[in-house]
Amino acid sequence: MKLVFRLCASFVVVLCLLAGCSEVSLSHKISVESLQDTPYQIERIDRGDGSVDYWWDIDSRIEQAGVCSVKYHDSWSTAGFMVVEGTINDNPTKYPVILDTGASQAIFVRKTHIRDNHLTVLPLTNNRSDGCVLGLLHLSKLNIGNIKFINWPTFHLRRSSFAGLFGLSFDVGNFIILGLPALKEFKYIAFDSIDRNVDFSAENSFSTDNPEQWDKFQISVEQDFHGNAFLFVELDIEGTQVQLQLDTGSGNGLALGEGIWRQIQSNMVSSGNFLAPPPKFSRATEYYPYIGNLHCRKARLPKMKIGTRTVNDQMVSVFSDDSPLLQDCDGLIGMRCFRNTVIVLDFENGFLWVKK
Repeated sequence: MKLVFRLCASFVVVLCLLAGCSEVSLSHKISVESLQDTPYQIERIDRGDGSVDYWWDIDSRIEQAGVCSVKYHDSWSTAGFMVVEGTINDNPTKYPVILDTGASQAIFVRKTHIRDNHLTVLPLTNNRSDGCVLGLLHLSKLNIGNIKFINWPTFHLRRSSFAGLFGLSFDVGNFIILGLPALKEFKYIAFDSIDRNVDFSAENSFSTDNPEQWDKFQISVEQDFHGNAFLFVELDIEGTQVQLQLDTGSGNGLALGEGIWRQIQSNMVSSGNFLAPPPKFSRATEYYPYIGNLHCRKARLPKMKIGTRTVNDQMVSVFSDDSPLLQDCDGLIGMRCFRNTVIVLDFENGFLWVKK
């Protein structure tokens, strides 16, 4: 499997919880010579306006024998996002690895991983005074169970104030982020939040002897010009059809627009699923990367129907319909909505399976 990535004057990095993307302008600190001892091949392209583009490619692959089953990391119990353990290269030190479909590039690491494993960072410096500093580095191997992620493009995000990019306290932990470009190469990934384990399959297709025990929703992976990948799912929530960005790296519930929420609320009232008194919304502010703090209304719902399942104790955040969060879809869905069941990302066939 050969993957080609582009580094240019407006290199795009979208890390999590975004249906759209934002640009980060980078100065050209990277040199062709610095990549000679790595699997990267890079080409410098001089543009007519005096700026420079860089194209790189690298042979990335996944090695796996059969289906690999890995236990959740202990942090799942409190954080709610999908996280397992992994190691880097041949170092036996174990790190928590977040399986993050909301991360639009392959792998992100932090300073402790670089220091522990003697990794070389190639700096890509932002020209903006309030921006972050990214580093491209060569990670020979990320190991999860018997799976080896070999030569995947890996980034280091240095500025601590950008911890919110991942919707978690990345600055104070030692999490590795494994993003959608790598995850989507599996035929399927199953998250069992009852037995707390993840099954990865690069070769075998997902099948079930009891399809009537599952809800099935269509998913799609969309990719922009810069290689950022986004996962969307078509869901039925209380009889309302919505398209949401699915983020396994978030332990939150639902983020919806005002119009969609009114439709859902109306359907809940009609079906008798809206308890009296209605839930009390409070004003709140939520942070989203490259957008900033967004005003919303938040409430805890005793129950909500997603597909044929009734999901208890859900958090809902409602944003104005013109919110930049809702430019390309109806909202976002995190793993709080699936914490007491089994879900399967069937990338091969384009479905999300949810155990009833």
